[in-house]
Amino acid sequence: MYNKYFIGDNLQLLKKLVQENYKFQLIYLDPPYNTGRDFNDFNDKFEDIKVYAHNFLKPRFEIMKQLLTPNGVIVVHIEPKISHYVRIVMDEV
Repeated sequence: MYNKYFIGDNLQLLKKLVQENYKFQLIYLDPPYNTGRDFNDFNDKFEDIKVYAHNFLKPRFEIMKQLLTPNGVIVVHIEPKISHYVRIVMDEV
């Protein structure tokens, strides 16, 4: 169960990992940055960043917390202009 790399709809994948009792020491997350750019298959623009943080990120953080080992960490790679919103949500979780 070491060094696995998962790709897929992250919310569904996270739920499946909880059901299968996976545990991780490290979860690295690279969520959308709100760049305002349209990447054809993904529009990286959110009208209200607070809503994005609470409605999109918070449910994922809550599930990730369940997946951590007691000494596990979550690393979030995010654009500095919205990092404080992410920090608030992570502190809530």
